[in-house]
Amino acid sequence: MRKDKQISVLQIITRLDKGGSAEIVLKLAARLDGRTFVTEIISGRTVDPQYPIDAYTKRTGIKVRFLRRLERDVNLYGDLLTIVTLCRLIRQIKPDLVHTHCPKAGTVGRVAARICGVPIIIHAPHGHVFYGYFGRITTKLFLLLERLFAPWTDKIITLTELGKNDHVELRVAPPDKFIAIPCGINLRKFQQRTTTPTSKRRELGFAEHAPVIGTIGRLISVKGQCDFLNAAVHVVREFPNAAFVLVGSGELRDTLIAQAKELQIDQQTYFLGQRDDIPEILSTFDLFVLPSHNEGLGRVLLEAMAVGKPIVGTTVGGIPEIVEDGVTGFLVPPHAPAQMAAAILRLLRDPKLTHALGKAGKTRVKAFDLQQMVARTEAIYRQLFTQKMGMK
Repeated sequence: MRKDKQISVLQIITRLDKGGSAEIVLKLAARLDGRTFVTEIISGRTVDPQYPIDAYTKRTGIKVRFLRRLERDVNLYGDLLTIVTLCRLIRQIKPDLVHTHCPKAGTVGRVAARICGVPIIIHAPHGHVFYGYFGRITTKLFLLLERLFAPWTDKIITLTELGKNDHVELRVAPPDKFIAIPCGINLRKFQQRTTTPTSKRRELGFAEHAPVIGTIGRLISVKGQCDFLNAAVHVVREFPNAAFVLVGSGELRDTLIAQAKELQIDQQTYFLGQRDDIPEILSTFDLFVLPSHNEGLGRVLLEAMAVGKPIVGTTVGGIPEIVEDGVTGFLVPPHAPAQMAAAILRLLRDPKLTHALGKAGKTRVKAFDLQQMVARTEAIYRQLFTQKMGMK
């Protein structure tokens, strides 16, 4: 229940399925200062939630509502009904601030907030949405909508400076409309593990002294796991006992399993599916690979660095803002499995270099602590509330 002088915040997100954007919204909502903010979440259809939602609500006191018709795909009739439903809920909740997340929720959520006269509207696209994620026509539509709704939006929060620059160069809005706030992680969670790497390797079936090269992410085209497997072919020629680990679920699982078999590396490839023991799994890796064709920030990179793993990543999206080439890992072009393999081999051949890059990453990731993300977001909320509603 809202108390006097509390700021009512409504977070609207396209879906709370497992992934970076859902993690950010749930963590942000849970960690906002309860003396100042009271928060609710509205999400679209969610099949595989980041956390059990009932348990999350019980633990945090944050109410989560689901709208069946709020979906990622464009559906004019369904989207209009979603706007009507959102208007009804917004009038019921009476938020001081609506913070939308991801392109679709950013569209219907901002329209509803505008119709209802919400004083403060903030949007977070959660990625470089103008390439890699949607088809050409849908991308142009979202760009048009972003330009249309930007004047209604008090602040647009991007994950990276590159994301900010993308929006400015595409004439979505002037630079002062944007602020870059990187997502953060709970460093303690990844630095305090319940099992040793050796016992976890044994549990997962990796050979005792085999190099373990892993990647984590949804098994979808934009994440580039097909390139990871093609790179593995080059690596096994020199390290035939190497293990290649893919953590995550998605529509390409069967395709990737077939690809590994066709490349004759299926005996060295492990598909672990969706896991709840990511810190322990990361501890078994010798190095972490993110082969994405596009990436908003790459929160999983922060997780890998937090456990001291060197990175091989692609030069897309926000990855170069996290991975310092030659310092915390190596950067290679996307769609370039041979160059990816060369970077992996360089690390496997030089354990001292691997250790040095992993140690540097563990130091660098301290700048991405979760509480810093929360504090910077709270500061934006307070600043806008002061400007618009006179809060001191």
